[in-house]
Amino acid sequence: MVTMNQRIVFVAMIVIWTSFRVCGQAKTEKPTGATKQQHAQSKTLGSISGRVFLITEAGDLKPARFANVYLMSQTSDKSDNSASMVFLEKETEQLQSGLTTTIPEAKCLEYLLWATNSVQAAATWAQENKEYYQFTGANTDEDGAFRITGIVLSSRTGQSLRALNPGTKIDGFVWNYTVVVRGRAGANEAYWNANARFLQINGKFSWSLSGGDLQPGTDISMKLGSPETACLVMAR
Repeated sequence: MVTMNQRIVFVAMIVIWTSFRVCGQAKTEKPTGATKQQHAQSKTLGSISGRVFLITEAGDLKPARFANVYLMSQTSDKSDNSASMVFLEKETEQLQSGLTTTIPEAKCLEYLLWATNSVQAAATWAQENKEYYQFTGANTDEDGAFRITGIVLSSRTGQSLRALNPGTKIDGFVWNYTVVVRGRAGANEAYWNANARFLQINGKFSWSLSGGDLQPGTDISMKLGSPETACLVMAR
């Protein structure tokens, strides 16, 4: 049986989750004068859109309404670090530290809190190192749908295939991203995680999800219906 003190702990953890917002909008240099039109013409932009939801044990589909969506680049900077790497390192650090409670409901919420801390660490790293393109975000609508546009697909934001594999004869670039969503779907507080990839080979663009088949173009579409963690929380 959950006591009044335990219920207070649960509600407090939910407040931390639902009040968390990261204002990490992607920033790019804004050329002026005669070079502005040239840059605009040569810049390739991608997008990632999708729908976030979960299926209850009763078989009902519950959209993640007005959830937070975070996009983190996996492209390493000059210090061999990235927003996605910072996110994963923070998750690993917390996993190794272990849970601070034995209450089942609180344990579930603490897993979600770990994801919040990891996202915050990635956002802070991107801000402090001025790697603005590495971290951006959006929100889902009332149907759990979202769209992130203006993803710059350039040599600066991606990785050269020849640099990754010096033996290859393929000329191109790859852009890997981690997509994290945190929000509420029905009576569940939940966390979703997915990987997305843009690929350019000999000037032609394609994309894939988590190692799936390649699709032509620069507009990624995904469905996130299986959360990493979902906690049934009746009170808010």
